[in-house]
Amino acid sequence: MAASELVCVASVLGLGLAVYAGSISGMDWVFDDWFVVLQNMDLRPGTPHGQLWRHDYWGANMSAGGSHKSWRPVATLSLRANFWLQQTASSTGFHALNVGLHGACSVLVLWCFTGWLPRPARLLAALWFALHPVHTEAVASVSGRGDVLGSALGMAAVGLWQHSSRRGNDCHLGYLGAGLFMLGVLSKETALSLAAVMVSTDWLWGRQWMRSRWVLVGRSCLLVGIVLGYFWVRWMISGDRLTPSFWVLDNPAAHAPDTIRRMSYAYIHARYALLLGHPWPSLSADYSLDAIPLIRGWFDLRLLASVALYLVLAAIASLGARCKRPRPAVLWCWCWMVFCFVPATNIFTVATVLAERLLYLPSVGSCGLMGLALARASAGFGRAGFSGLYYLVLCCFLSAAACTTMLRCLDWRSEVTLFRSCVQAQPASSKCHFGLGNALRYSGDHSEAIGSYKEAIRIWPAHSDAYTNLAISLATLQHQDESRAALEGALRLDPKAADAYEQLAYLEYNQQRPAQAVSALGHQALIRRLSFSCLNLKGAAMIQLGKLNEAREAFRSSLELNGQFAETYNNMGILLQESGEHDQAVAHFQMASHLKQHQFAQPLFNQGVSLLSLNRPEHAVTNFKAAVALDQGYTRAHLLSAVALERLGRFKGARASLEQVLRLQPNNLDARAMSSRLHKHIAKPALA
Repeated sequence: MAASELVCVASVLGLGLAVYAGSISGMDWVFDDWFVVLQNMDLRPGTPHGQLWRHDYWGANMSAGGSHKSWRPVATLSLRANFWLQQTASSTGFHALNVGLHGACSVLVLWCFTGWLPRPARLLAALWFALHPVHTEAVASVSGRGDVLGSALGMAAVGLWQHSSRRGNDCHLGYLGAGLFMLGVLSKETALSLAAVMVSTDWLWGRQWMRSRWVLVGRSCLLVGIVLGYFWVRWMISGDRLTPSFWVLDNPAAHAPDTIRRMSYAYIHARYALLLGHPWPSLSADYSLDAIPLIRGWFDLRLLASVALYLVLAAIASLGARCKRPRPAVLWCWCWMVFCFVPATNIFTVATVLAERLLYLPSVGSCGLMGLALARASAGFGRAGFSGLYYLVLCCFLSAAACTTMLRCLDWRSEVTLFRSCVQAQPASSKCHFGLGNALRYSGDHSEAIGSYKEAIRIWPAHSDAYTNLAISLATLQHQDESRAALEGALRLDPKAADAYEQLAYLEYNQQRPAQAVSALGHQALIRRLSFSCLNLKGAAMIQLGKLNEAREAFRSSLELNGQFAETYNNMGILLQESGEHDQAVAHFQMASHLKQHQFAQPLFNQGVSLLSLNRPEHAVTNFKAAVALDQGYTRAHLLSAVALERLGRFKGARASLEQVLRLQPNNLDARAMSSRLHKHIAKPALA
């Protein structure tokens, strides 16, 4: 490799890594990362590897009705490798690999255009790809692993396919390219479109190197066979449906009448083109209802943007077709851009109306056209004697792209910053406000979360999930009546809203209505299987109803689903306490405390109660003091600590504990009576 080529590679790689360096460390799990990584059991070391090939990207069985239908086993394997190497919940390693893959993709753009574009145009195309702000979603989010990995494998396949073509159908390079293409498809299904790019490579350029056209036909048939084989295997493991079922909120155009749907999608194609050419104004992680209002009539002026886009594409194709050079670069870039854009067109309906990550692969073609245009502009400015001005404008252009990308990476640092940027860019999106409400609720800011949920409901009054989550925040702030009204609203909109029944059960339980809590959980169980937390709640309610056998069964079922849930161990201990089985109760409280790393006051207190019943006051005092250390206002722990200390004859210590009780509850009758009794002990003169 020539020194000048090494300089180009180093420049592209360095800039591609530098602009995303800020997205490696200090990043929270955001958006779909929760489902793809944290809640995906397929990434855990104990999960059999064979299971990955039957599950979707989210870890659900492909044949299940609620599956996302995103079959990406190679991408899942790469995430599993990350998880195995780190053995922690940190996102740093996941983000580092994403950034590294983006750097590799940027260099591969430079390689793929070898032979098609002159070096200056190739360099500009690769730089524009490396710095393009629209790629931030795919690179800065861990869930974008499928996009960057599938693109890296796919672009490597295209490069090898081209080199095998130049060598007159070098079988080894050809088969290696086909294998990488297959791995790319198993990383992200959008890589299927590269089969058309590879075929166009052969027919636009490879003809001059091949011995006969039958060789070209054979190579094309190999790719078609891989594509058909992929769909056959996917059909076998997916069951009746190849595509997922999705909500009107995610893709409202898909649920509209035919004419409205087609016009709306035509305008969305223009919005995609705007993001490729001018990505600065309003990048967003979400464009769902009602960020892009549907086009409901032929006189909507937004259709002019669609007409303009199709005319420009037709003009570029015409220009490329008239090119007499042996390598029609313009037409090849057009093929790459258009063919790779097909998955985003909603010709085959997908679960999103518009997503920036879907532009990662088609942007290669647009970057090639941009590189050609800038290289020709350079020649024109040079002939006119304005080379300095050209390079100044070019540096400003690339610097603006780099700065925008780096600033956009900051938006992805946490869910709150991400959804605030979404709301700022797409204030009419119900889902953006809903996402911001969730992020604020998880961060503990329930007051502001309530405002976001209400705005989401205002934009789309049928948003039942927003009503449910609004109820959670209202209940946390002790607005019980408003919370109940919100849950009733959610159930009116969706009588099968299992989450609403779950939250209603918690609300009833907290209001000391265990029978109603059990009834709500019964309704939820008819819709979906109760989770371990719901079974724990059911057991706690059964204890209050005096149904200890049913409570015991609920706790056992909860622990079968999740043997690491501390709350269930604590409640099971309470059940054993109620049954007089204090030895077993102590063991369960110890397990609950261990799982919470001894930062859970309730099992420490409960363990002290059982130890006191077992006439082990010394150990009971230790537990009560540990509970008080975690919660200074734990009145019952102070009181029972005084009882245990009195049994041990440590009257002054008991008196000190009672003083804490009376400081917290001056009218506590038990503490006052005990304090009077202790006063007699302390005042009694000592015997000589």
